[in-house]
Amino acid sequence: MLLKAQAIAKSFGPVKVLTDTSIQINEEDSIGLIGINGAGKSTFQKILLREVKCDTGKLTRYTEEIISILQDILKKGIMFPNQKNRI
Repeated sequence: MLLKAQAIAKSFGPVKVLTDTSIQINEEDSIGLIGINGAGKSTFQKILLREVKCDTGKLTRYTEEIISILQDILKKGIMFPNQKNRI
């Protein structure tokens, strides 16, 4: 297991973005997060990268270098599409 997130929750003020969200990522896994706009996909990714703190839950990483530096993530083939706000 490379990464395990358990019961992650995140709110921005009164808006609950994530509630009881969990995932386990193993070596050689190919994963994708899909959902409607505003579902919390980008926030969850940022929590996994430790760019944003979760309000509650547990994040366990067994291979520190995979998550610690963005260049290492890209070398491993993990991609996080840039989210742009458009009007």
